[in-house]
Amino acid sequence: MQASNEFWVSWSQRRKIRFVRTVAIVLVLLFLLGRCAFGGDDGDGGDKSAGSTTTTAAEATTTTNPMPTAMVAADAATVLPEGRYIAGAGVAGDVIMVIAGLNDKRNSTDTIWRFNPADGALTPVGTLPLPLHAAATTGLGGRALVMGGAKGESVYKDVFAVDADGNVEKLGALPTARAGATGVTSADGTTAYVVGGYDGTSPTNEVLMTTDGVTFTPVATLIHPVRYPAVAVEGRSLWVMGGEYDNVISASVQRIDLDAGTVTEGAPLPAATSRAAGVTVGSSLFLVGGRTPSGVTGQILRYEGFSGGFIVSGS
Repeated sequence: MQASNEFWVSWSQRRKIRFVRTVAIVLVLLFLLGRCAFGGDDGDGGDKSAGSTTTTAAEATTTTNPMPTAMVAADAATVLPEGRYIAGAGVAGDVIMVIAGLNDKRNSTDTIWRFNPADGALTPVGTLPLPLHAAATTGLGGRALVMGGAKGESVYKDVFAVDADGNVEKLGALPTARAGATGVTSADGTTAYVVGGYDGTSPTNEVLMTTDGVTFTPVATLIHPVRYPAVAVEGRSLWVMGGEYDNVISASVQRIDLDAGTVTEGAPLPAATSRAAGVTVGSSLFLVGGRTPSGVTGQILRYEGFSGGFIVSGS
């Protein structure tokens, strides 16, 4: 903890403000998506491996980078039309699109809501062609990409683009059906990645990249199969942190070299964690919230290059 304090003190005031603001945005987004929701994804989950798993913290693991920087405090929960979990969220221009997910009856939904970080307003703007949840969702080209997902026993491979007005365009399909994966966008906003998940029977370990939502290219193969991992891009590295599979929550940290296509196993997380959010602030990598074998966690972990692992940075 002493090393963590020294690290914080060494930061400039501008960097501290940027870090606090970004973490606040992540926490509001997680709260918006019902991170402490009421049940597992087995009720209408299309996930035989989920069993009686309890769905709790940080249900939406979609990370977008860069993130909106203008925001005022808002109690987002008071403006949600209804509860959601295992929903998707992706940036479209200056707003966040909250897409589909399970409702309080464990039914998949097709709703599209627009959340404006500038004023906290959340507005219903459209619907998907079909109800689903657990889709990999992230921003690309000014629209939110919705890739795969599930409903009941069905797992999908459709890819849709949703603009800020709720208009939906079907772009194509993933190479195979996939649900419980995480979507993330490169720092320059030109490339989206799909990480983890399963096809309804087996894990989908191939990490895919796309620049248009139409063509998907494998870039690496995960060492450990995971669903609902936290994912973040830092430089030319793609970090895959935690996740779960076959009712087992993982502490694994998998680092993908995007140039070489290699996967390196890093030092494990302090505790097995699933359904958390991964985020980068400058060159710093953070893991926010999630679910551990002991229950919901509010910790924020920071990757410490000196020790080669994650340490507690806040809670």
